[in-house]
Amino acid sequence: MTERSAQKVFEKALVEADIRKQVSIHSLTHSFATHLLENRIDLRYIQELLEPQSVRITERYTCE
Repeated sequence: MTERSAQKVFEKALVEADIRKQVSIHSLTHSFATHLLENRIDLRYIQELLEPQSVRITERYTCE
């Protein structure tokens, strides 16, 4: 699936769910990583899942 296709699916889901808050796919990524950390999943594993994101971005989740 292309990035644009994923964005369209996400936008359609927001409309169908009547979610009016300004959110993005990045919000999903952040929430996913945060929940994994809260469940004590190893940071290195999370980094593998989130590739090609940079290590700096992944480290941000540990500081919030």
